[in-house]
Amino acid sequence: MKIIKRFGFGGLIAALSFLAGAGWGYRRGSFQAGLEENKIAASNLSSSEPSLSPEFAAYLKGRIYYNLASKYPNDKGYLLRRDWDFGPVDTTALKGRVYKKDPNYEAESFDAATRHLSATQASR
Repeated sequence: MKIIKRFGFGGLIAALSFLAGAGWGYRRGSFQAGLEENKIAASNLSSSEPSLSPEFAAYLKGRIYYNLASKYPNDKGYLLRRDWDFGPVDTTALKGRVYKKDPNYEAESFDAATRHLSATQASR
């Protein structure tokens, strides 16, 4: 009977460890995907070579701010204003197009998107 309890307890520990690792991995993958999307959008917005339509520029800004609000850890050390702030999103240019998946996140400007983060490196 003792061996069955030990295997049961070991299986329970293994299952909990797997679930914790899967949750951490999913969150880490979500952060990396958001970071890569932000890098591409920031590159397009800061490049003077191609001229972006106002609608597309507003969409890219919205995606950057949504990713900052939803996927970044609770630390502004990742976020330097000069890298991610491209001005407020012009919602009139979007003409009803959706740029954020969850309407509960404020993603209309850099300040609104980073309001929930700690103030370790507020704005450099």
